Amino acid sequence: MRIFSDRQFLDVRTKHGLSYAPYSYFDGGLSPSANIFVSTTDPNKYIGVMNDLLNRTRKEGFTEEEVKNMKTTYITNFHYRLETNDAQAASLAANEVLHNNWRRSLTINQDMKNVTREDLNRVFNKYVNKFAWVYQGDPAKVDAVLYTGSKQPVRHAAPASKLGTQKKN
Repeated sequence: MRIFSDRQFLDVRTKHGLSYAPYSYFDGGLSPSANIFVSTTDPNKYIGVMNDLLNRTRKEGFTEEEVKNMKTTYITNFHYRLETNDAQAASLAANEVLHNNWRRSLTINQDMKNVTREDLNRVFNKYVNKFAWVYQGDPAKVDAVLYTGSKQPVRHAAPASKLGTQKKN
């Protein structure tokens, strides 16, 4: 997702000027998810640029150079974040909880060397493929079909809140 985030930044901000700070990341918690977000004044153009980028990435994949550079960046950042005993203990614990293997924290260098371009492309295509697009803003400024793929009208109003409607005793 870091490689994709770099691509998103180049496409969305540099090439098309659609946002100041587009970003993508992988949330690796207990319910992992890929997240892509942006603030823009042209949501319809953005969704087209983003869909083109996703399709191009799925078709062409990541390059050998992108993978090599990101491996170096990832390992450097990983070790940089482990400068304290607290961070080292947290890394061991996270690997035990998430992967049932605390030793994984100690083998990261070799593990990263074993990752191939094909691995990344296969995983990206497998897991970055179904989206729940969320648009926050004036509904009149966006074509809902671009986000939902459906010609059905989109409900714009939020449901009535049940908070504060209970009777007090």
